[in-house]
Order: sequence, then C-alpha cells, then structure tokens
Amino acid sequence: MIKRWTPADYVNAEAVEHRLASIEQSIKAATPTDQPVTPALRDYSPRWLHAPAEDRQRLLDEAKAAALKRQVEVIRQTRATSTCSACKRGFVFYGQPHPECPPTPTTPSLCLKCYREEKDRREREERLDEFSETNPLSHHYLHEQEGAPPRPAQYDTVVNWKGWSEDGDRISLGLVLVGDSFTGKTTACYHLAHKLVESGEYYSFLAVNSGHLNTIPEKVLDRSIGEFMERLQTTELLLIDDLDKVRITPRVASELWTLFEVRLREHRLPIFITLNTRTKRDFVRLFSGRDADSAKVGESIYNRLRQACQFIDFDMVAT
Repeated sequence: MIKRWTPADYVNAEAVEHRLASIEQSIKAATPTDQPVTPALRDYSPRWLHAPAEDRQRLLDEAKAAALKRQVEVIRQTRATSTCSACKRGFVFYGQPHPECPPTPTTPSLCLKCYREEKDRREREERLDEFSETNPLSHHYLHEQEGAPPRPAQYDTVVNWKGWSEDGDRISLGLVLVGDSFTGKTTACYHLAHKLVESGEYYSFLAVNSGHLNTIPEKVLDRSIGEFMERLQTTELLLIDDLDKVRITPRVASELWTLFEVRLREHRLPIFITLNTRTKRDFVRLFSGRDADSAKVGESIYNRLRQACQFIDFDMVAT
C-alpha cells in the first residue's frame, strides 16, 4: 500500500521544521531548554559533580546542546528530499506513514510554500464561484458595468470600506448608500463585496432587492419565512438593494426590524443598503402607511442604521 499525500503531512512537516529551527537556535545560543538531557548528562556528570559552581551552568548547557545535536541527527536521518514541481526548488519532506504503509512514503510534488499558494488559489476560486452562483446579477455589476464610475469619490469610499480599525476595534457595521438611481450605488457594493470575498476576509455574500423582500407575506403563508430570514441574518455580507421600494406592511416592518437587530447587535455582521430616500423623515414615512406602530419601527430602524453604519450620499458631486 502506497501512502497518499495529504495536507495533514504538511502540518507535520511544518512542525518538524519549526522544531529543527528551535533546536539549532538553542545550540547556537547554548541556552537551557526543556529537552531531556539524561543521556548527555551521563557523559558530563563526573565533570559536573567536581566542577566549581560557576562552571556547572556552562557544563549543563553544553550537555543540553549535545543532547539537542543528537535529536537533530535523528530527525535528519529520516529526511527525504524532493523537488517542487512548481518552483523547481528542492525541499525537505518528513512523512508520517501509516503503520500498514511501507517505511518510505511517497513524497509530495509541491513544497510547503507552493502547496499553501495552491491551496489559497483553490479556496479563492471556490469562494468566487459560490459568489457568482449565489448572486446571479454579479456578472452584470462586476463586468458589464466596468469603466469610470459615475461618482468616483463615493465609489472609492465604498470599495475601501473597513469594518475594523488597525487596533482591532469594530468601527463600522456596514454602509447605507443614498442617492438617485444610476449613480453607481449597487455597483460599488458589488465591487466591495467581491473584493472582501476574494481576499478571504469574508466567505459568503448575499444580495437581495425589493422584489425578494416583497415576497415576505407569501413566505409567511407558506411557512418558509423562518428559513428565508435566517439566511439573511446569518450570511456574512448582506446587500439590501432599493430598500425604500419595499411594500411595507406591519409584518414586513417587524421582520426588517428583527433582521437589523440580529445582524447589527447579536451577530455583529456587516450590512450594505442602497436607497433613494435621503432624509430620516422620508425614511420613516415609508413605514407610516399602515399604522403608527410601523412608523415607530421605521424610526427605530433608521436610528439603528445611523448608529452602526456609515452613510454616503451619492447625490453630492465633488467639485
């Protein structure tokens, strides 16, 4: 039975490489380590017992260094050298074969550095494939909308958004982009999400629009509302496009309030929103068509977004 190369062996190889570096550094520094030194002390014990106190530490360090040298030799005797098929450089492989496998395992074709690069490339492709499959409109906004954005300053602010400071503190939980249609709000959000997913900072992105949210009453009737809202609440990056075009009913207002509360307060997950409505008064008016309670919900949603997210006005053109 021939041992098949698995990523776990790379972990073993990396651990041995680090151990070798640590051992060699200890030998050079001749500093005490936590390694067993009984075999070495057997050679040094007569000298150590009869040595002056000021020399005992030096002799003990020499003994430990000798023991470490023995470990290095044992490890290096198990070394199998191979050549990386990618970078064409030689590398060291420490295989841990299965007891049923032959003593000499088959060595890998990639060194650890190239393996990591290949692994990162494949994971990046998988994330972007899922990005495209989950969001059918991504091709339109990422490729067909190429060229100079209508609002360059606002576009740059969006695509350079950061949720965390350099000190690791959360500084923003999302963006609310306001302004007229065809100013590049949705395109900027797609480009930002694609950048975050490609870099591996986030792994999932879901975009919904007013059409999706207008199906909430139907989903309540067919009892699929729980699954639908849970998906919106838990996806890592969420875009709600044209929020102000949603037909707000008391149930829709309630579901939206729950969505924002769960994402922004419980899960602390980013959310991106586009709308044409610019003022708080107009936003609250979207919820005030049915009853006073819905208007209060609208005001609470607006206040929560103001508190957690960064607002960017796409109607303001820099001169």
